[in-house]
Amino acid sequence: MKEVIENYYDLSILGFIKVNDYVYKIKSDQYYYLKFVSDDTLNHIVDYIESLHLKCFVDILKNKDNQILTSYQDYYFYLMEALDESQDELKEIKMKTYFETLSYLHYHSCYYLKVNQEYFKKIYHDINHIIEERTQYYDDIMKSCEQKVYRSPSQWLFVLNYYRIMNSLYTAKMYLKKFMDLVVHVSSLRVCLVYKNFDYQHISLKNRKLLSIDHMSIDIPIYDIYDIYSKLPDILFDLDCLSDYYLKTMVLNDYEKVLLCTLLNVVPVIYLEDDEISNIIKISRLLYYIDSICTLSSKLDIQISHENK
Repeated sequence: MKEVIENYYDLSILGFIKVNDYVYKIKSDQYYYLKFVSDDTLNHIVDYIESLHLKCFVDILKNKDNQILTSYQDYYFYLMEALDESQDELKEIKMKTYFETLSYLHYHSCYYLKVNQEYFKKIYHDINHIIEERTQYYDDIMKSCEQKVYRSPSQWLFVLNYYRIMNSLYTAKMYLKKFMDLVVHVSSLRVCLVYKNFDYQHISLKNRKLLSIDHMSIDIPIYDIYDIYSKLPDILFDLDCLSDYYLKTMVLNDYEKVLLCTLLNVVPVIYLEDDEISNIIKISRLLYYIDSICTLSSKLDIQISHENK
């Protein structure tokens, strides 16, 4: 690999530091990151970024063929400058920066794509299937707890809050129904560049840039917000007000708001094991997640009917 990099990028490689199986830090005249990807779809994403002159991503080096991807064995790789970033502890500010960057990215890359009703029917089928699976999963946990003569503290915590989990899943179904009502006459869909790879390590405060682009695609903008909240159990501070940094710039339409609320109310899976303290933390974080999405839903001001509940 050293010879390939030196040949294609005219760099003198002094050493490699393995970050994981797909990422290496390279020492040359300065530091670079090398990232492996499985296909060449990144070419289209970078072309779109360059055509729109978006300035929110770290620069990717081009090889001697003026390409961003270089073939190596069964993969491709790309090189990007390793930016100096020593402010990992400032997570609240990083989150603010991330929301602001997403709003900039989405707003400046939007366009409309023609779709038919089969597209929305597939969304309905896929999400409804996940809701049913998630309902069955938590129902099985509840039945297991009910069979216990003596329940542990975590089992009691689950039993006492089981209704909240079920209510969230029921609410997801109501939102999904409302989504289908809203899109019945929709023939074009707003799409944009979406990042879908939230990680504090990918946010450079000094440069106000995102450091990884290999998960990017063109899709509905709300998937980036969903990506953040899907990682919410690992975030122990309040995100509710920070979402304003996105919503004040990127105005979501009604069906986007409803689809976002649908996805968020499909509560994530938690795996309960033998460690009682770990189980209590997992359940508590799930309850925090439910509180957070309720607050966000109220901010989006989407009303659904529960008359058949």
